[in-house]
Amino acid sequence: MLQTDDGYKREVQRQWDRDACGSQYVKDAKPGTLEWYLEAELYRYGTYAPWMPDHMEFYQHNGEKVLEIGAGLGTDLSQFAKGGANVTDLDMSLGHLEHARTNFRLRGLEGEFRQGDGESLPFPDNTFDVVYSNGVIHHTPNTDAVIAQIHRVLKPGGKAIIMVYAENSIHYWRQLVVNLGMRQRMLESASIGEIMSQHVELSAHDSRPLVKVYTAARLRRMFSAFGQVSISKRQLMPVELPSKLQWMPIDVAGRLMGWNLIVKATKTSQRRFLRRGGDLKVLATIAGNLAQKKWRQSRFVPRSSLEEELVAAGSDLAGWVEERKRTPRTYAELSDPEVARVKALLPGPAARTIAGAERALTHTFDLLGSGPYQPVDPERPGRDGYQPIDWYLDPVRKARFPRGIPVKAWKLFEMRPKDGDVKFPWELARCQHFATLGQAYRLTGDARFAREILDEIDDFAEANPVGIGVNWTCTMDVGIRAVNWAIGLGLVKGCALLGSEQIARAYGHLFEHGRFIFENLENVYEVTSNHFLSNVVGLHFIANEFSTTASGKTWDAFCRKSLETEIDVQILPDGADFESSVPYHRLVAELFLGSWRLAEVQGRPLSAHYRSRLCDMVGYLVGVLRPDGLMPQLGDADDGRLHIFTDHATWHRQDGRHLIGAAGAAFSRPEWQALAGEDGAWEAAWWGHVASRVAERTPPADHVRLYPDAGAFIARRGGNYLLVTNAKVGTKGFGNHKHNDQLGFELHVGGEAVITDPGSYVYTSDFAARNYFRSTAAHSTLMIDGIEQNETDPEWLFRLIEKAEAEHLEHGERDGHAHYRGRHVGYKRLGSVITHERRFDFDLAGGRLAIRDTLEVEGGAAHDLVWRFQLAPGVTTRIPANGRIDLTTSTGFRLTLTHPLELEASIPGGWYSPSYGVRTATRVVELKLRRSIQGHTEWSFSIDPAVGDAAARGGS
Repeated sequence: MLQTDDGYKREVQRQWDRDACGSQYVKDAKPGTLEWYLEAELYRYGTYAPWMPDHMEFYQHNGEKVLEIGAGLGTDLSQFAKGGANVTDLDMSLGHLEHARTNFRLRGLEGEFRQGDGESLPFPDNTFDVVYSNGVIHHTPNTDAVIAQIHRVLKPGGKAIIMVYAENSIHYWRQLVVNLGMRQRMLESASIGEIMSQHVELSAHDSRPLVKVYTAARLRRMFSAFGQVSISKRQLMPVELPSKLQWMPIDVAGRLMGWNLIVKATKTSQRRFLRRGGDLKVLATIAGNLAQKKWRQSRFVPRSSLEEELVAAGSDLAGWVEERKRTPRTYAELSDPEVARVKALLPGPAARTIAGAERALTHTFDLLGSGPYQPVDPERPGRDGYQPIDWYLDPVRKARFPRGIPVKAWKLFEMRPKDGDVKFPWELARCQHFATLGQAYRLTGDARFAREILDEIDDFAEANPVGIGVNWTCTMDVGIRAVNWAIGLGLVKGCALLGSEQIARAYGHLFEHGRFIFENLENVYEVTSNHFLSNVVGLHFIANEFSTTASGKTWDAFCRKSLETEIDVQILPDGADFESSVPYHRLVAELFLGSWRLAEVQGRPLSAHYRSRLCDMVGYLVGVLRPDGLMPQLGDADDGRLHIFTDHATWHRQDGRHLIGAAGAAFSRPEWQALAGEDGAWEAAWWGHVASRVAERTPPADHVRLYPDAGAFIARRGGNYLLVTNAKVGTKGFGNHKHNDQLGFELHVGGEAVITDPGSYVYTSDFAARNYFRSTAAHSTLMIDGIEQNETDPEWLFRLIEKAEAEHLEHGERDGHAHYRGRHVGYKRLGSVITHERRFDFDLAGGRLAIRDTLEVEGGAAHDLVWRFQLAPGVTTRIPANGRIDLTTSTGFRLTLTHPLELEASIPGGWYSPSYGVRTATRVVELKLRRSIQGHTEWSFSIDPAVGDAAARGGS
């Protein structure tokens, strides 16, 4: 312990060494694991204080030095670190310090950890940009001394963000004074301070730290040495709100009667010091400190312009543009003979591409299920025959996002209009129609298509200055936009009717994209994912354009190193993307393939290991394909692509064969090219592989395989297909794109979809729909007592907490049958330890599927059991007798689902989402039972094709 003569300080240390602050809210995870710290975090920001991340400015201090006094488990401090701050933890408790160190190590974060006393901070004057303390200094005997120390170690202009308990709060008066003090008569034998010490900070060891409360007026006096001081109130949970006030929104109630007072106080700035007539040397020091602070906020130094960097490299902008017109740099820049050969070999795709470009000239788009729409900017008039695009529109909800907001100030849920879906402006601003316009120019020589790309770039830059507005708030989309600008410009740069000045301006905008990406990389979270990879690939394309500049060389080296790292971080040993989603796997594979091809064009290929891993990825995509060649809807789907060379507006969102065709050509895999057919050949051509002939499209090959790391078992023969999913929470436990689909399945028989995964539908625009489509109830599996297999929070739309602990027990093929047996323990949270085991037996030739569910229960209790079978669109049902349900597909294919007689059957409505923003009504077979279960219990089901139907439809 920190040596002190103060009994209160000894008690505070003893409390937190024994019972780490926040640890009482962790119920399931194993102590010392990342899951343990994440469960504490989930409770803190999900259940207890969802207001905290924004209000406490966790992500607003990139590059600044942040001191937290009393960081506890390191939960808040890790948020500052993820936001790019350089962080220091000072805590009296060695137990807390060890927890914080462990938390940071498990997350891959860096920080400094020191034991010390807030009343005598062991740091020089003017050291920190921010001093943060949440619920700590009200435990100190001399709080005024702590505030004086905070003022001392802050730099001029630095900010203190401090939370203490509020006297004028519901919790203080209703719970502590009235309920405990008066009704339970504690005030007869104890002071209110003693009552607080026993009942405010929870402890299993009966420690009694000092606890104090404050009013806003008192705090203003205590912080009077600072310049600007603001005080706000927060923190009231719904259960604390009196019944007579239940009508009041909880956020409003918290601002009026909350338990937390938050002080934000700025140390005297340069301007105020001038009014007081300060010393010139001190003023110079302050100015220097502020300049250094501003410099540190940028990751890219120096910030010279493109023209300055070109001059430094021995060139100039005009000369560089002329050289760029002559030199191909991207794989899409085919020679004139290659374009003529592609057009002659594939007239159908060529005609559709030209038609798509004509639609793009009218600014007619169809994105994310919107249907055709024309986004006309209502604030900027047309000029010279060009009508500016509304880059801020959600066309489905007729909502416009606000303009002029800096990236760092953007708050989606506070600033979006109505329930506007931010993905609409983001998707349009990816500019993936540029490839279509560029292809059309190369196919026709029509300068209209070339001019449109340059006009839209000028239009975008005018409406979306760098770092301002919603289309800069997600660096992933900035990266994808950069790729499409680079490809579009590369395809049209040779048009003689384009002005060199406008081309130079467009490439100048592209260069600024590189700066922005490098300064705003999405690698500050617990894990990197497709977002960071999109940053890297976008920057790689930009670096390729500006390879002679100092920035281009820096970016290229960074991108190559990151690509080689991320392909091992994000790709599982069996070749699957670690985000537990097949559609996102397609996106990630396309991103990695894009940089692979670009590196080949640069003449500096990436490593053989990278190539091997990329082939594994394509192999996984081929392995999971349905009999119709489309992808199963496993996990999230938002239709994400790197670039779109085939049917920009009309491509099938569940089709990944464009990528398979391009990869087949890149890696000399004719069987992959055959899967992709004509459209795959067209796609591959614009990846730089022009074919001499086009093979007729073939269906996926027969296949039985478990992908153990992805948690996917595939059995495919002819038109019969079974996909079983039983995966651990993806993205290294983050679960951003995984669904609760443990031991769920998808079934096709005789080429007909019978049972399908429901898909995703939407994200932030509809919380209820988002949570339904990722829920256990939306998948073909067993649900017990209505709880999720892996824990969710309805406000955390991109997070699952691992509870199921999926296991593969056996799998394989025997005597013409594919079989899989797996289990999970997601329902162990029900008080009894319940293990759900499911066995699938699939007749590969006939299409019959038998399922046996087993529950192993320690202890006994009554439970609600619900089995669901999510039917494919168009499948109709009939219940002719107990234990039997007839199914008929839209083409008349008949099957029978047989179930135990004790289950009550019904056919409620359900949903199927084939792509983002689109959903179709379908039906669900729902089988219910409430009974006491203990020990070993089994239930059996089967889905049988009508005699002769499977064979007649090509099932074998």
